[in-house]
Amino acid sequence: KPLYIWTMNPFSSKYSSSNAFISFEEIIKYLKTKIPNFNIDLMYAIPNQTVLDVEETIKEVLTLDAKHLSIYSLILEEKTCFYKQVQDGILSLIDEDTELLMVKKIEEILGDKYPRYEVSNYAEEKYQSKHNLLYWSNLEYLGVGLGAASYIDHTRFNNEKDLSHYINDIANLILPIRNVERLLPLDEKKYHVILGFRKLHGIDLIDYQNRYHTNIYDDFPELWNFLRDGYFIEKDELEDFYCNFCMQEADNGMNQVLVVSPMLEEYIRNTYSSYKICSSTCKEIKDVDELN
Repeated sequence: KPLYIWTMNPFSSKYSSSNAFISFEEIIKYLKTKIPNFNIDLMYAIPNQTVLDVEETIKEVLTLDAKHLSIYSLILEEKTCFYKQVQDGILSLIDEDTELLMVKKIEEILGDKYPRYEVSNYAEEKYQSKHNLLYWSNLEYLGVGLGAASYIDHTRFNNEKDLSHYINDIANLILPIRNVERLLPLDEKKYHVILGFRKLHGIDLIDYQNRYHTNIYDDFPELWNFLRDGYFIEKDELEDFYCNFCMQEADNGMNQVLVVSPMLEEYIRNTYSSYKICSSTCKEIKDVDELN
């Protein structure tokens, strides 16, 4: 059976994916009578997982009629069992080609019902997570509880992650705040750019200028220099996994790309035909119909 409830121990014989799905399905069925708007978190690129596993899982999840899906690829964190088992050679990570096939299969099955609006998040129309969009738009928020993160008054901080220390601070009327980072104006702008790139629609340049009273290209001239001066890309870099992943996800006929490398232009035209291309490369034009 395809669905993996990874909050349970996936390597324990106590839980089979079949039993996990039955109990999970029953829980969802009950919750839908109380909370019709809910999210399901999924993970792919897990050791031993196949593209078929992912396909069957997504199809079964669709029968649950969630309004929002968060679908993440596995990221190894140090000091975890997965990390140690991979380091010891007990488990092997999924290769990048297989991971990309999994992503394509997810996109294919979700189709127009769950359009992607962020790197790892999909939602039905009008059900995008307001909290997520607030976070990725670099707006303020307050996190409450153990380990929760906050961003208030130009300051980022998180609460104590150790439960005993957290309880002790509260008992002694001490705010359990840790890792306080007071941001300079340029730091806030960097967060805005980095987080904004996670959204499908990217960064709103007018919003950026209204918020910081400056132009993004003045703050980050390397962005403009990149577009103006070009980038001498090497042939082997055309196979970059992350770049191809991003191009694939936006290959929907509604986006355009500025290219400054003849080799890159040829690659995009051949591989991602739905893009509108703004080309600044030099070429001989023999027929007006060749112009894009």
